[in-house]
Amino acid sequence: MKNFMNLQEENLEFKIAKSKKELQACFDIRNQVFTNEQNVDPKYERDGKEEVATHFLAFLDKTPVGTARFFKVNDDSAKISRVAVLSKYRGKEIGKVLINEIINYSKKLGISTLILSSQSSVMEFYERFGFKTQGEEFLEANIPHYKMHLDIMK
Repeated sequence: MKNFMNLQEENLEFKIAKSKKELQACFDIRNQVFTNEQNVDPKYERDGKEEVATHFLAFLDKTPVGTARFFKVNDDSAKISRVAVLSKYRGKEIGKVLINEIINYSKKLGISTLILSSQSSVMEFYERFGFKTQGEEFLEANIPHYKMHLDIMK
């Protein structure tokens, strides 16, 4: 397992996906993780938020390896969703850096609260950033989830 310092040496980069090719890379990663690995029905994976979302794309040595999307819910709140890292790149802190990039982006936009729906099996990942659980467990795409939120200090 490599630490973050090693990732920097391997050219870990993040960008907002803008071109059709970059957006397709985001969708391909999500398809691999959610549809192929987790058996999510493709009709649930794409939910109509694609056009209003900002899509983040992580590259390791110029290879697309992770993605997440972000969209404003209102002037003060935004939602993080569709966080995915290809299986062979997990455990290399790509998800951690990806979430930190989104938190920093949110602060620049003046967002005060981030929300997300975490799969129950990875709640601890988001808790490390300070996300707190809200409410009871629920099913989304037949996978147990919890709503979570993070109040960002300005």
